[in-house]
Amino acid sequence: MILFNPQDHHQPAILNSSSLQHIAEGTSISEMWQKDLRPLLRERYPGSPGSYAARQHIMRRIQRLQADWVLEVDTFLSQTPYGYRSFSNIIGTLNPTAKRHLVLACHYDSKYFPRWNNRVFVGATDSAVPCAMMLELARALDKQLLSMKHIMRRIQRLQADWVLEVDTFLSQTPYGYRSFSNIIGTLNPTAKRHLVLACHYDSKYFPRWNNRVFVGATDSAVPCAMMLELARALDKQLLSMKNISDSKPDLSLQLIFFDGEEAFLHWSPQDSLYGSRHLAAKMASTPHPPGARGTNQLHGMVSLGCSHGTAAAGSASTDKATEAK
Repeated sequence: MILFNPQDHHQPAILNSSSLQHIAEGTSISEMWQKDLRPLLRERYPGSPGSYAARQHIMRRIQRLQADWVLEVDTFLSQTPYGYRSFSNIIGTLNPTAKRHLVLACHYDSKYFPRWNNRVFVGATDSAVPCAMMLELARALDKQLLSMKHIMRRIQRLQADWVLEVDTFLSQTPYGYRSFSNIIGTLNPTAKRHLVLACHYDSKYFPRWNNRVFVGATDSAVPCAMMLELARALDKQLLSMKNISDSKPDLSLQLIFFDGEEAFLHWSPQDSLYGSRHLAAKMASTPHPPGARGTNQLHGMVSLGCSHGTAAAGSASTDKATEAK
């Protein structure tokens, strides 16, 4: 599995063993075998009935997920040693409008052996297993991806034309490296200052919480819902505000949904505030306005303080940025 950095010439960053172990912990070998791998174990060379069946199976599995993937089938004809053949790539995208995409890829066709010891070659390890692993990974991450997609979709449907950014990164935790994703919605990125409302959307990790799933309703689903509802209720006013700020870019609004606020084990400077610490350091090194010297994105933040809840996380990011600087 490879992560690509956002630059013109990409250098792959390989996930270490602890990161791979974390990903594997959420998957189920038995479910992968029954629902993903077993249906793929058939002859699947391009143009064969098995290829069509495999393609339909992959698409059905993705369509059944809650995270609302957008599917595209890229079908074309190409010359081969056996004449023209039809090929179909399958592309599933979680959010097509995002600026960047973390891409995981495999191939679902099997090698063409017209006479392979009078047996059918199903290409199990190459490539049915990688396909099954990707489908199982999407299933295991479905709820987490759904939370991210829900927040982004709610903001994208507003009229005020928010600019969305997803700040994804890896950080060391007591359970090894984990992936985090902050969601930032900005009404007018070119404004000199931003009034920042922030919350965190992750829930506390309880591996065994009275044999129940801990959903973190008051901390932190409610603050997220309050911010989304506030943006919806003020949508028309914010649209007018954006039109004004486009001509006189002074003060605008920014919504930040932090990931990784909760500690995995015990609250400490290292095991807590993963998302806000990372974003604060990133903002501290980003000039604002673009090209400015001596001022960065943190200087443009106007945060509202409160005892607990939405804006408290924004204040925390400012504090952590001071430390980062």
